[in-house]
Amino acid sequence: MSRSLAGKTALVTGASRGIGEFIVEALLAEGMKVALAARSLDDLTSVQARLDPEGQRTAILQCDVVDAGACRETVRAATAALGDIDVLVNNAGVEVLSAFADGDIDKMRQIIDINVIGLLQMTHAVLPLMLSRGHGQIANIASLAGLTPVPYNAVYSASKHAVVGFSDSLRMELEGSGVGVSAICPGFVREAGMFSRHSEDAPAMAGTSSPREVAEAVLKAIKGNRRSIVVSPPTAKLSPVLRAVAPGLYRRVFKLSGVEGALEQAARRSRPAL
Repeated sequence: MSRSLAGKTALVTGASRGIGEFIVEALLAEGMKVALAARSLDDLTSVQARLDPEGQRTAILQCDVVDAGACRETVRAATAALGDIDVLVNNAGVEVLSAFADGDIDKMRQIIDINVIGLLQMTHAVLPLMLSRGHGQIANIASLAGLTPVPYNAVYSASKHAVVGFSDSLRMELEGSGVGVSAICPGFVREAGMFSRHSEDAPAMAGTSSPREVAEAVLKAIKGNRRSIVVSPPTAKLSPVLRAVAPGLYRRVFKLSGVEGALEQAARRSRPAL
């Protein structure tokens, strides 16, 4: 059953760039009011100027999701500006491709802090208000890397496995409450987002998706209270199933497809930056 979003309010983290900007655009097209949250106020201002020049249906809020107090204040400010939050899109995230042995511990901690702790903190700030009204939808941007292992991106993959596990567990916990939880799992995304700078490395077998396809999946998840949606070409969509039923075969396919080699090359190029 598809629900209308017109007139409702959404809060989107990581809204200042990448996939977040496309998600905000899609929500506004549905007639929603949207609170844009991110660390960079300048970037948020640019997004608002492009998507809502008059500022009638948006509010921009500077927020570092790693700060629990900032999450609570952002929820308070968004509610004061646009009304009760009906939809939370946890999109803020970071990723660093590298061999684990070459990785920087501080960078690893940052990945976990933003991708996992930040997501938990923002959800914890919003959820009691949704439960008190008996309705709401939480859409967590996870990754195909949260459903299958990804060498040369082990910490990011671990963080997204955590997001998928949290989303599924919380969805079960909230059953019957009127609050739904969805996990959206993109594969390689071209043009925008964290993996866009590596999308040219994506082998043909893995393929890529556009940021607008990710935004459309977010809308489907929210409207239909979908448990999860994988955003990727058909061959890549099958990878979690293949891994579950035939892990040995999956390992061989992953190697022969060129995906592992492409990730290794991207990690080598990233090494000097580390």
